[in-house]
Amino acid sequence: FDENYLDPSSDINKMGTILALGGSLDEFADDQTVVKRPSGTKWQYCSIDTHVVSMVLRAATGKTLQEYFIENLWSKIGASSDAYYSTDGDGNAFALGGLNMTTRDYALFGELYRNNGKRGNEQIIPGDWVIKSTVNSAPVGDVKATTKTQDGKRFGYGYQWWTPPQADEEYFAVGVYGQYIYINP
Repeated sequence: FDENYLDPSSDINKMGTILALGGSLDEFADDQTVVKRPSGTKWQYCSIDTHVVSMVLRAATGKTLQEYFIENLWSKIGASSDAYYSTDGDGNAFALGGLNMTTRDYALFGELYRNNGKRGNEQIIPGDWVIKSTVNSAPVGDVKATTKTQDGKRFGYGYQWWTPPQADEEYFAVGVYGQYIYINP
């Protein structure tokens, strides 16, 4: 999967065109059949993986990503506004970059992770998942300039979270258009 936003013919831009024209992201994901290397052998950031995870979630729960998100997370964190996903022509969430919410509510999500998945006394996300998801678990891979610090050290990656080199439990999420959720417990 070619993640080069500057190349009009890259996979990420083809996917954006599918979304903009009301096509099916599921069909687009299903058409991605080229495998460069065996899974788990070398790390490569790949946005379409997030959409595939949403496809698996829908199949396993019988709910849309939006329904599952609202029922299991959004309704429990004290959000001040509705959140919504951008969707494809089939009504399926653009899981890899289409979640829209207020800045305050993004901060609430960060606070939920800072508190190991708890809001008050309620455990919303399992604490062991928070720990597993926020440490570097990706094998060393193709490193681009955007995944290195100025002194050339590589950022790590967990389950949707980036980890700074030599960090003391800090981690962050990055949106493609400059959105950040930074957590330092």
